[in-house]
Amino acid sequence: MWYNPQGWGVSVSEVIAANDISISPNPAIDQVKVAVNLADATSKTIIRVYDLNGRVVAEETLEAGSFATTMDVSSLEAGLYVVEVTTGEVKSTKKLQIAQ
Repeated sequence: MWYNPQGWGVSVSEVIAANDISISPNPAIDQVKVAVNLADATSKTIIRVYDLNGRVVAEETLEAGSFATTMDVSSLEAGLYVVEVTTGEVKSTKKLQIAQ
């Protein structure tokens, strides 16, 4: 426990678990399944795929209670991408490789 100058005790009482992302196959060619073990299943989940320049190249929204989707990545060039999953205020990322 840490005490601030006013004498109040300050501590972290709860740590929110991040979303656990599963991507298969990885590397992918034309489709990729993104499954999420949600920390909060009551919110919409937004899945975004970013290229290495930070541009969104694919996006999908899952309704509350959904845990997986299959995304078409056939239009993406071969290379590395970042998959970001946002549920409520929790964000998680994972690398995705697109093969030719």
